[in-house]
Amino acid sequence: MSSFKQPSPAQLDLLLKLAGQQLHIDPQVLRCQLQQGDFSSLQANMDSQSATRLNALLADPQKLQQVLSKTDLSALLQKMK
Repeated sequence: MSSFKQPSPAQLDLLLKLAGQQLHIDPQVLRCQLQQGDFSSLQANMDSQSATRLNALLADPQKLQQVLSKTDLSALLQKMK
Protein backbone atom coordinates (compact mmCIF):
# COMPACT_ATOMS: atom_id res chain seq x y z
CA MET A 1 0.00 0.00 0.00
CA SER A 2 1.27 3.49 -0.81
CA SER A 3 2.20 5.95 1.91
CA PHE A 4 1.54 8.91 -0.41
CA LYS A 5 -0.95 11.32 1.16
CA GLN A 6 -3.17 13.32 -1.13
CA PRO A 7 -2.86 17.07 -0.52
CA SER A 8 -5.87 18.83 0.91
CA PRO A 9 -7.79 21.14 -1.45
CA ALA A 10 -6.25 24.14 0.34
CA GLN A 11 -2.74 22.73 -0.07
CA LEU A 12 -3.37 22.02 -3.73
CA ASP A 13 -4.69 25.54 -4.28
CA LEU A 14 -1.60 26.98 -2.60
CA LEU A 15 0.71 24.81 -4.68
CA LEU A 16 -1.07 25.82 -7.90
CA LYS A 17 -0.95 29.48 -6.88
CA LEU A 18 2.80 29.31 -6.24
CA ALA A 19 3.44 27.37 -9.45
CA GLY A 20 1.26 29.80 -11.40
CA GLN A 21 3.27 32.74 -10.08
CA GLN A 22 6.54 31.08 -11.10
CA LEU A 23 5.21 30.12 -14.53
CA HIS A 24 3.30 33.38 -15.11
CA ILE A 25 0.04 31.51 -15.70
CA ASP A 26 -3.35 31.67 -14.01
CA PRO A 27 -3.55 28.90 -11.39
CA GLN A 28 -6.95 27.72 -12.66
CA VAL A 29 -5.63 27.46 -16.23
CA LEU A 30 -2.66 25.50 -14.90
CA ARG A 31 -5.00 23.20 -12.94
CA CYS A 32 -7.08 22.48 -16.06
CA GLN A 33 -3.99 21.80 -18.15
CA LEU A 34 -2.51 19.43 -15.59
CA GLN A 35 -5.80 17.60 -15.12
CA GLN A 36 -5.83 17.02 -18.89
CA GLY A 37 -2.24 15.77 -18.85
CA ASP A 38 -0.88 18.88 -20.59
CA PHE A 39 2.53 19.66 -19.09
CA SER A 40 3.54 22.24 -21.71
CA SER A 41 3.20 25.14 -19.23
CA LEU A 42 5.63 23.45 -16.87
CA GLN A 43 8.09 22.58 -19.59
CA ALA A 44 7.98 26.02 -21.23
CA ASN A 45 10.01 27.58 -18.42
CA MET A 46 12.38 24.65 -17.84
CA ASP A 47 15.84 24.18 -19.22
CA SER A 48 16.08 21.26 -21.65
CA GLN A 49 17.73 18.95 -19.09
CA SER A 50 14.94 19.49 -16.55
CA ALA A 51 12.26 19.01 -19.21
CA THR A 52 13.92 15.75 -20.29
CA ARG A 53 13.99 14.52 -16.68
CA LEU A 54 10.32 15.46 -16.21
CA ASN A 55 9.33 13.57 -19.38
CA ALA A 56 11.29 10.51 -18.24
CA LEU A 57 9.66 10.62 -14.83
CA LEU A 58 6.16 10.99 -16.27
CA ALA A 59 6.78 8.07 -18.64
CA ASP A 60 7.70 5.73 -15.77
CA PRO A 61 4.76 5.32 -13.32
CA GLN A 62 6.85 3.30 -10.88
CA LYS A 63 9.56 5.94 -10.67
CA LEU A 64 6.94 8.67 -10.35
CA GLN A 65 5.29 6.85 -7.44
CA GLN A 66 8.68 6.49 -5.74
CA VAL A 67 9.30 10.23 -6.01
CA LEU A 68 5.82 11.10 -4.80
CA SER A 69 5.99 8.70 -1.87
CA LYS A 70 9.29 10.24 -0.72
CA THR A 71 8.01 13.79 -0.94
CA ASP A 72 6.31 15.18 2.13
CA LEU A 73 4.06 17.65 0.32
CA SER A 74 2.52 18.87 3.54
CA ALA A 75 5.89 19.92 5.00
CA LEU A 76 6.92 21.48 1.69
CA LEU A 77 3.76 23.55 1.50
CA GLN A 78 4.17 24.70 5.11
CA LYS A 79 7.65 26.00 4.27
CA MET A 80 6.28 27.88 1.26
CA LYS A 81 3.56 29.74 3.19
